[in-house]
Amino acid sequence: MSLPQPPRNTALDAARLLAALCVVGYHFTAYGPSNGMTGGIAFPAAAELLQYGYLGVPFFFLISGYVILQSAQRSNALRFTVSRAARLYPAYWIAVPIGFLAAGYFPDVPEARPLSTLLVNLSMVQTFVGVPHVDGVYWTLTIELMFYGIIFSLMLSRQLHRLPLVAIALLGLATAFHLIGLPRVLYLLSMPEWSPYFIAGCALHWWQSGTHRRLTAVLLLWSTALNTLHAGHHAANVSAYLDTPLSGTVATLLTLAAFAALAAIAAKGNAWRIPGAASAGAISYPLYLLHQNTGYAVMTTWGGDVNRFVLMAGFLTALLAVCGVIALIIEPRARELMMAPLRRRASLPWPARDRPASRPGRRKMARASDAA
Repeated sequence: MSLPQPPRNTALDAARLLAALCVVGYHFTAYGPSNGMTGGIAFPAAAELLQYGYLGVPFFFLISGYVILQSAQRSNALRFTVSRAARLYPAYWIAVPIGFLAAGYFPDVPEARPLSTLLVNLSMVQTFVGVPHVDGVYWTLTIELMFYGIIFSLMLSRQLHRLPLVAIALLGLATAFHLIGLPRVLYLLSMPEWSPYFIAGCALHWWQSGTHRRLTAVLLLWSTALNTLHAGHHAANVSAYLDTPLSGTVATLLTLAAFAALAAIAAKGNAWRIPGAASAGAISYPLYLLHQNTGYAVMTTWGGDVNRFVLMAGFLTALLAVCGVIALIIEPRARELMMAPLRRRASLPWPARDRPASRPGRRKMARASDAA
């Protein structure tokens, strides 16, 4: 039986939007110009700051680890799976064809692929079958799916309470990766560069809820140490393909700041009330999915004819409007349709041995769990 959802923490929604905007800024001011994807358009002053915007991705992973555990503990394996699919797929199914058309119609965008790539990408499992992404930003969804797979497996086997032990194993593998490397199979299964971010988010949830206090302290320190180590290494890698020196110290400090921000949000619980933040958080996902290919296509096509600031302002305004329609109108209706079979199932009589003590509020609690 699903448990009721606590009041919405709007600070998390604001954090999601901030992370998405950091990634957008990074792609349009640093990554895109450095790789010839913006038709010569550049924003060098903005790039001085936004070249660190790639750190929005691990911030997403931190938030995901914190939030997804809350959702899992209020649900069961079936409801968790359907609710995650209802969260991920509607916007994604809209974004993939748009990204595919942008990449195919504008030859300067290098992600142009055959139609079969589009069809496989619609499943979101393209990485697992060796098919390239329609849009490069989709790689993070693969990491999310693998983490969801771990949670689902534990829920299905009724072993979610053993997640701290799984976290220890993953952190151990991540430590080994940084020290001596890992065989390819273990690397693919354990996500050693990214799993510590999810685990740090989970540990913050455990700390907030008062469970596994001593173990949580160890997991927080261990995962944070690995994340700061990764931040420095990752900055060096990003420097290489930007052909611009980035400071590992700055990247590490920003990573710690992101963790501190999430810790502050977790410490205050659901006391945050930020007007409009819920809508802003909803927009962040389609914004992340849609911005890269479409933005590069617009810049390579009209960058030579339109003032760069006017072009970027117009594009971002139009993009946010489209994302608003997707997030606030299309996604809720699609989510309702995907969750409807579970809700009908919840309204059926239960076998006597499974019937909860109090039935009248069950439908209301199920709806609350879906919104996590």
